Amino acid sequence: MFRKILKIILIIFTIVIVGLLILAFSISRNSDGEVTVQDSFRDIVSFGNSASRDFTNRFGNTLNTDTDFIGPDGTSNTQDDTNVGALLLRKITTFQTAGATAVKDKNEKTVVKFTASENGHIFEVPADSNSRERVSNTTILRIRDTLWLSGGGEFVARFIDEDEATVESFYAEIIPEEERANDNTLSGSFLQKNIEEITYSEDRDKIFYLVPNSEGSIGIISNPDGSNKVQIFDSPISGWRAQWVEEDTIALTTKASSDVPGHLYFLDVETERLNNVLTSIDGLTTLVNSSANKVLFTHNNTDKLLLSVFDVKKDEVTDLPLWALTEKCIWSEKNSSIIYCGVSSFIPRGDDLDAWYKGLISFSDSVWMIDTETQTATVLVDPTSQAGEEIDLIKPVLSPDEEYLLFINKKDSTLWQLKLK
Repeated sequence: MFRKILKIILIIFTIVIVGLLILAFSISRNSDGEVTVQDSFRDIVSFGNSASRDFTNRFGNTLNTDTDFIGPDGTSNTQDDTNVGALLLRKITTFQTAGATAVKDKNEKTVVKFTASENGHIFEVPADSNSRERVSNTTILRIRDTLWLSGGGEFVARFIDEDEATVESFYAEIIPEEERANDNTLSGSFLQKNIEEITYSEDRDKIFYLVPNSEGSIGIISNPDGSNKVQIFDSPISGWRAQWVEEDTIALTTKASSDVPGHLYFLDVETERLNNVLTSIDGLTTLVNSSANKVLFTHNNTDKLLLSVFDVKKDEVTDLPLWALTEKCIWSEKNSSIIYCGVSSFIPRGDDLDAWYKGLISFSDSVWMIDTETQTATVLVDPTSQAGEEIDLIKPVLSPDEEYLLFINKKDSTLWQLKLK
C-alpha cells in the first residue's frame, strides 16, 4: 500500500515539474520573441534564484550578481542604477565577449566598450551605471578577438572565415552617429589573411603583426587599416607572441610549452636589430612593462609553474610570492612596480600550462595586486565568495585612470568589471 502511495506522489510531482517547464517555455519571451527559459523558470521556482542571493563586498555594500546582465541583443534584465557605482565587482555580460576596452567620454567619465562574439555588435556601458547603448549593429560572425585602438573608436576584429580555416582580420572604424548613412555603423578594410599575432604601438596609431610564410614567419608594421606596410622582421620560427612595449621596442617571445625552452627578444623598430633578453627557460611566457625595463615571466621550475620578475637594467631575477600566468596579468601605467593578476588557488604543475592552453583544464582565480619592489601581494577580490562564480581570468584591461579593471572569464567568455578605487 505504501509503495502505491509513494508511486502516486512521484507521478504527481513529475507532472507538476513538467507543467512548470511548459509554462516557462510558453510565457518567457522577450520583445523579439526569443525564449528565455532560465529566467522564467527561476521566476517560478524560488530555490536557486540568483536574484535572491546577496554577497557582501569589501566595502560593506550589497553585491547583487544580477546587477548588470546584458543579452547579445542589447537588452538587460535590470534598469536600476542604484549602487552600481559603489559595486566592487560586477558581471557586465552573460554572453560571450570577444574583447573590451575602457575609455573616457566627453564628460571624462569611464565608459566600457565591448564586442559580442555571437554577432560582432559593439556596446557601450558606463562604468558606474546600467545605462547602455549599442553603437554598432554591423554583424560580424565567429569573432574570436578584438584589438581596440585609440579612443575606442577603432578596432581590429579577428574571426574565422566561412571555410573554418582562414583567419580574417578586419580593421573597423565606428562611424559617428551624425555621419551615418543607410544605418551603416562601421567602415573599414581587411588586413592580410592568417595573421598569427597582432599588437599596437604605444599611441595605438600603428600595428605590428606576424604572418606565416614558407620559411617561418615575417613581421610587418603598418597603419591600423593595413596601409603603409613595412616588413621589419623575419624568422625561421613561427608562433611568436608579440607585445609593442615602447615606441621603438617590440617584445617577441617564442610560443610557450611546458617542457620547451623559451626565449624573449627585444626587436628595435628603427634598426630591426634583435636583442636577446631571456634565453632557454622552460614554459616561458612574458609580459613587459611599458618602460621595457622589467619583465614579468612564468616558467616551469622542477615541474611547478613559478612567477618571477626580470630587471633588464640590473640583470636580476626576483621570484614573486604568488603564482600566475602572464596572460592573467597587466602592469600598471601609473606605478611601474605594480601588477594586477588573476591568481589561482593552487600552484599548477609544469604540464598544466599546455593543458590550460588547450582548454583541458581551467583555474579558479582571485584578483591580486602585486608590488614587485616590496615583493608583497594584496588580494582585491575572490569572485567565488563575492559573486558565487569561478573565474578563469584572461585579457585584463585597466581604465585610463586605473580606477577599474576589466577582464574576461575564460570559462564562458563573459565580461567582468572590478572597481579598484
